[in-house]
Amino acid sequence: MSIDNSLLKEIDQWVKESLAKIHRAAEVSRKTVQKTVKQSKGKIFKIYRDLDINLRSFHAADDYLENDLIHWIEQLKNLKLEITSPSSVKIIKDEKSIIQLIKVENTNLKNNKSTNSKQLPLLTSALNLKIQAKFVDALGPVTLKNGGFLAKHTGFYSDYIYFRGNLLYSHGHHMIRYNSCTYCTDYNVGGSVSSGEIYYTRTIPLNIAFSIRFISGNWFANLVVGTNGYWSIINQINTIIRPDGYINNSPVATTLPVIYKAINTQHVHVVQMSDLDTTDTLRCRWSTNSTSNFNAYDECADVCSGVPGAVLYSDNCTFVFTLTFANMYVAVALQIEDYYTSKSSTPMSSVPLQFLFYGYDTPADCSTPPSIIGSRPNRACVGISIGLNVTEYVIVQVYCSGKSIVDFITSSPVGLTKSGIQNPSSGMSLSIPTADQFGSQGFCADVIDDTNVQSNQWCITFLVGYDSPNLIQASSVQGTVLPIGTRQVNRPSRNYTYVYFNDAATGTGVHTVDCGWDPHVMYSENTITFYIPSPPWIVGHTYYVTFDNGVASDTDFCKPESSPITDSNFWRFDIWNPAVSSTTTTTTITPTTGTVITRPLLITTVNTLLTTTGIVLTSTTTVTTTIITTTTTISEISKELHIFDDIVIVKTI
Repeated sequence: MSIDNSLLKEIDQWVKESLAKIHRAAEVSRKTVQKTVKQSKGKIFKIYRDLDINLRSFHAADDYLENDLIHWIEQLKNLKLEITSPSSVKIIKDEKSIIQLIKVENTNLKNNKSTNSKQLPLLTSALNLKIQAKFVDALGPVTLKNGGFLAKHTGFYSDYIYFRGNLLYSHGHHMIRYNSCTYCTDYNVGGSVSSGEIYYTRTIPLNIAFSIRFISGNWFANLVVGTNGYWSIINQINTIIRPDGYINNSPVATTLPVIYKAINTQHVHVVQMSDLDTTDTLRCRWSTNSTSNFNAYDECADVCSGVPGAVLYSDNCTFVFTLTFANMYVAVALQIEDYYTSKSSTPMSSVPLQFLFYGYDTPADCSTPPSIIGSRPNRACVGISIGLNVTEYVIVQVYCSGKSIVDFITSSPVGLTKSGIQNPSSGMSLSIPTADQFGSQGFCADVIDDTNVQSNQWCITFLVGYDSPNLIQASSVQGTVLPIGTRQVNRPSRNYTYVYFNDAATGTGVHTVDCGWDPHVMYSENTITFYIPSPPWIVGHTYYVTFDNGVASDTDFCKPESSPITDSNFWRFDIWNPAVSSTTTTTTITPTTGTVITRPLLITTVNTLLTTTGIVLTSTTTVTTTIITTTTTISEISKELHIFDDIVIVKTI
């Protein structure tokens, strides 16, 4: 019994001593782990610091490629794993002992150096399986390396380069990032906004479709939707030959970056769309973050559906909305797309348009916003030749007594200079120095009064390289005046485009014609015909005609419009007063026998015996006459215009 007790005590003592050894070994291991991990963290911190320096330097130079991004992402993953499960610290067990002692072994830290992106290791076989597409051809200042997986830009930051992939971009993911610096063409200090643009002409292979995408962040804090969120803008370009045999032209839309609107008021906003392919059907839609959209990418990031409750009408890109938060912004994210016909289900290209509305409380007194008025209406299209200096006027009307204009917000093309706010204004001058700006150049403006109330947006499009159909000085034929144009004419694309007939004696209008819809205005080839039933002419009076902008329009792109004519001497005509004439008017008709129906005609012969000339007033009654002589004498004065029933504007090409 005593022997058993002695042995048990010995075992107990062994257990006690063994536990003490285990605790001592464990404590040593803990301290070793803490020391080793601390050393590892120092090395990891150094790698992070070096990687951070690299990232910042390449970001500042804006000189990194898709392969660089892949490598940096792998580095970050490895470093994250080192923090949570350090590869340099291992637990080594003594497999031979019944009580397996442990010790801590410190190995060399993996990934102890950051790899410069210009000396990238070969891609792993797994990664090669994922990236089967590569670059095979390139245009511009570029060198292909790493078997086509790396493209190095070798020119200036503003030089574009273009690629063709071995898969011809039919599938796979190709992305290259370059500096996107532009010229700053406009800014507004009060609104803290600026805008810019830059144009290049480059050769791109046919029969490819590719996307241009700008993704970054952050939106600012006071957004109703998307506070401090990311943005995403994507444009798809298509060089596949259209069914009509031409290369497609993408649509164009112009807007201000920020538009002020009163809260708790329903607003209607129209986005101006245009396309050089004038037969295309244009539509706009809300951008989406679904990859099932036409672009197959996130088009709007955190500002999708950024205008709560807004209703969009796609065919004319008009949306109706109400802002409910003062001093807050809402972001509008749209895609402008062109279809070959109205029945086409898939667009040919997709152009993004994103801008902001800012909500404000209406003033307690008069809250009528100012408006931009003048010779050019909103959404006018002006054709100008390359190299021509053009001066336009932005004229503002204030409707509230005591208020004044304090600021303009504008979005301008390259080369446009503006005067200060003047009364009267000296206007703005647009200089087009080179052919780089061929095509559409948009300008938008609105004004803000001293109570922070803003006008509606006013935009015009300068169509560089195209001429507008302008009327030139008229000539008189027996009192009838025929203005001569310079190009083929067409009906204007909008209503409220007027021609005014005015009494020169009083300066008042006596007749108005809306060329946008009035059936009495007829457009045919190079002629505009005005038919005026029951004209209000007074015998012996002189009249003059003035024209709104766009009475005649061309067919190119946004349809360049004729300039307004306000000069009272441009087109004048007299109504003949026979009381001061020494003779009557005789019209010679070819001898014939038979019954004819006579009506007021456009053509008359000049009677050189008249002491005064002018347009003759004759009867409007249809008369049946048997012609038996060679002359007919017209001596009756009645209430209808004879040769002025139709006014013809002839255009030369």
